[in-house]
Amino acid sequence: MQHFPPTASDSVPESNPRRHALKQIATAGLGAVALSTPGLSHAAIAAPPMLTVRRAPLAVAMWDFSWLTRRAGTQAEYSDFDAVLDDFVLRGYNCLRIDAFPHLIAADGNGRRQDEFVMKAQPSGFPWGNSANTTINPRRDLPVFLSKCAARGIRVGLSTWMTNDTSNRALSIKSPAQLSRIWAETLDFIGQHGLLGIVEWVDLANEFPSVGFMPAIVSYINEKLLNKITLLTGLLAPYDQEQGSAISAYIYTAINGLKKQFPHLPLCVSLAGESTNTFKSVDLSPMDCIETHIFLGLNQTFALPSGLNFLLIEGAGNLQSSCYNNTLEKWAQGAYYRRQAGLLRWLGGAMDSWVTLGNKLNVPVYTTEGWAAILYYELPDKDPNGANWVWINDVARAATGMAKARGWTGICTSNFCQPHFPSFYKNPAWHQQITGLIKTAS
Repeated sequence: MQHFPPTASDSVPESNPRRHALKQIATAGLGAVALSTPGLSHAAIAAPPMLTVRRAPLAVAMWDFSWLTRRAGTQAEYSDFDAVLDDFVLRGYNCLRIDAFPHLIAADGNGRRQDEFVMKAQPSGFPWGNSANTTINPRRDLPVFLSKCAARGIRVGLSTWMTNDTSNRALSIKSPAQLSRIWAETLDFIGQHGLLGIVEWVDLANEFPSVGFMPAIVSYINEKLLNKITLLTGLLAPYDQEQGSAISAYIYTAINGLKKQFPHLPLCVSLAGESTNTFKSVDLSPMDCIETHIFLGLNQTFALPSGLNFLLIEGAGNLQSSCYNNTLEKWAQGAYYRRQAGLLRWLGGAMDSWVTLGNKLNVPVYTTEGWAAILYYELPDKDPNGANWVWINDVARAATGMAKARGWTGICTSNFCQPHFPSFYKNPAWHQQITGLIKTAS
């Protein structure tokens, strides 16, 4: 087992809040521990800038493509739509972002529609989607799921991760015109079922432009670029001027092509980066809202020393080891509590940059994925009491308050707010408190 020594900046003793929280685990349970964790940084939320465009605050969660691909076999947490949506409402959430599978709902390039698809297994250890090939029928199940959301008063944000099937349908979608087409057909399909009224926004592509989620689209953008967009572009450095111009052109064409047909639907692409500085060369003015994913794990001065980058590497490969990840998660938690106040101030500063952009574009801001780690794991064999999740909950509580104070319209508690992450999801009382604060009028 490889052990990772702390860096010089992490060499101070662990803070009392972490020791206090961990001490309570045996008797209180993870949810209760998170509620009683002291030491949240009030300085991080003092006198923040405010968004000028604000709607009634929504408590949001992201269920990605798992809502449809984890419904059978050993990964069947979403098999009963009624049960999982009732549990969702019980926890106080009223908005859900999902993959609408537009590339599968729409006809293929030859005009043929298809009902069933065999979705490819996710990489070993990747904590979303199914680890085995699974058959889905999105044209049947999307209207059913949306109708059940409507019956419960749940608003829905539609997105796509371009999840691929065994016929490689996702790889056929490359140009902005093709992306607009599949969304137009999907929104028409939803409209035919009378369900467009519950759609809060549509983001045409998750964490655009992501090589991991949409390699064909990025390959299309890269055709005329000297400095190609890679898996790490935008994470280690901002997009340069050439990349930014190409990304801007794609966004403009895709969104404006769809706006002509659906002028009343807020449209965007979702984004992920340390701050708006990542996109300083990208023209985001065509977007009707901002859906930004903000993580401490994107702060490279923290992600590498904390071990979070090693979790990312593991999540993309077939070397998954629960012992390895358990070591990294303990290390990440210690690194967070040693730098808690400064990291929360950094998080507040990242939020402030999106407030500035939101006010410049005069649009509302949503975050459906955030605020601590990007990848994390359920490790019942190594972490039976969920101790490694204490810091995730601590960041969630702090960040939701910071986003609320800055006028966010849609606020998540974490990107792990899903039934297949029971260590984060299992305690309704914790979620009820946080979602209650989110939804309270400013």
